[in-house]
Amino acid sequence: MLNSEKNTDVVYYLQNIFLQDQSPEEDILGKIDSFRSHKDPGVRFWARKVYNKFFASRAIKDSAEEQHSLEQAVDTEILHKKLLNVQESTFMAISVMEQILKKAEPQSLPFLISHLKAVKDPFQISFLAKHLCFAFPSDELLNTIIPFLKHTDDRVVANAIEGIERLRTEKGIPYCSEMLRHKNQRVRANAAKALFHFNKEKTYRALAQMLQTREEPHHVLAACFAVRELKEPRFLPILAENLSSRILFEDTLSAIRSIDSVEARELITAKYQEFRFFEKRLAEALGEIRIEESAKNPWFKTYQVARYVIIASFVIAVIWYLYFPSPQRQAKYKLAELSIPSTIHSLVEAIQSQNVEYVTLLIGAGVDPMSVLEDGTPLFHTAVHIRNIAIFKSLKDAVHDLNSDKAPEETVNLISSLKDASGETVLHLAARTGATELLRYLFDNGFASEIRDDDGNTLLHSAVKGSQEEVLVFLLTQKLKVDERNKRGLTPLHMAVMEGKSRIVYWLMQLGRANPDLMTTNGMSAIDLGLKSLYNDD
Repeated sequence: MLNSEKNTDVVYYLQNIFLQDQSPEEDILGKIDSFRSHKDPGVRFWARKVYNKFFASRAIKDSAEEQHSLEQAVDTEILHKKLLNVQESTFMAISVMEQILKKAEPQSLPFLISHLKAVKDPFQISFLAKHLCFAFPSDELLNTIIPFLKHTDDRVVANAIEGIERLRTEKGIPYCSEMLRHKNQRVRANAAKALFHFNKEKTYRALAQMLQTREEPHHVLAACFAVRELKEPRFLPILAENLSSRILFEDTLSAIRSIDSVEARELITAKYQEFRFFEKRLAEALGEIRIEESAKNPWFKTYQVARYVIIASFVIAVIWYLYFPSPQRQAKYKLAELSIPSTIHSLVEAIQSQNVEYVTLLIGAGVDPMSVLEDGTPLFHTAVHIRNIAIFKSLKDAVHDLNSDKAPEETVNLISSLKDASGETVLHLAARTGATELLRYLFDNGFASEIRDDDGNTLLHSAVKGSQEEVLVFLLTQKLKVDERNKRGLTPLHMAVMEGKSRIVYWLMQLGRANPDLMTTNGMSAIDLGLKSLYNDD
């Protein structure tokens, strides 16, 4: 039956095996194992079910043997050939690259550079862009890494900056400064950190040279961002010369103010007459320019001016109200035309039907995006259930607009603190339900990866609980701590073994390097739990 060309016959046979209590013969097991990657989803599903039922502890043993086998491959040429053979598998390729980089033999450098330039997988590129510089730190590598600063994947850019930082070459300072203007906050943070760890004198000389390249304003503006991080007073004379440029004025003034010294304030006061053609209100708002005392006016003139101002303000307000309705009023008018009430229930229906236009209108009409339903489910959790990033972003942006006086990080923390009736945050729900792309979006927008739910579960615990293999692999590539315990004292590996999820066990061991020797509160290791589960199944 397993050799049948009809997938329905194979599925029927696998279902019958699953219902049996006795393990199949070894040759049949091998065939079933190969079906776990079958192109038909039905065959693949039931093959995995059978595998998980009879081999809960086998994945631990297989993982350990595979790791031991990899460590035995001490010959560098063999490792090079192995990498070429497994390069289509992201995680096997990274495992081989780790072994090559650990040996750090000179002949591996040109091979890895060639692989870095040829490979298309962003995970492999990200890994090599960083760790290649750690294993072979040299100025020559800079030209190899620089092109990846323009990569479309922000993770690649961030890791490339970490690699450049490791090279400790002053040639990397201008490139790190440019990255301070990047849209991604992780990239900007890595760039600032890299500048901080460079040689201070070399950094000063490089940035001073950039500040003087006024014919290329984008270099000067990038250097100004770096000055704001370094706060070095020696830059003040060079910055003073750039105040006379309209293009460079705002960024230069911001850099001077970030230094926040007596010399900086005196510089602004002394230079004010030279840049007075700029808007005076800007200088006043910054608190750097004293306003000249107003000339005393006769009381009658003051009364007349005040009267005209009040009348004009009233007329303008009426015209503005009639002809320029606020966004909230416009949204309410539009909803009234569509016969949609501005209620939380309408917003829930719009979210569940994935109607981004209606969601935007209802939020604009004043429906609170932080609302919680009668069953204790926040609106953000509803958006996670449908895995719609656009709707989740609309809700998040609305919360930020309502708290415009707060930093974006505070908005993220506010949303992260929301929990449903079961105590799950949006991140835990996304991990448990397999919303990988939504999780990627949350990480890219500053949501904390080490967050816990009410039961003390990490995101890895939630991925294990939901049997979400893709989510688990993604989380492991984010370098989350894999051996954290929940309030029951269980690590993700303990949970996976107890529930007989062998593929989950495999990834935790192989990619996450989970420790199988950690004990539960009952004094049992993951291997003990696997053997116990296997014994109970028999």
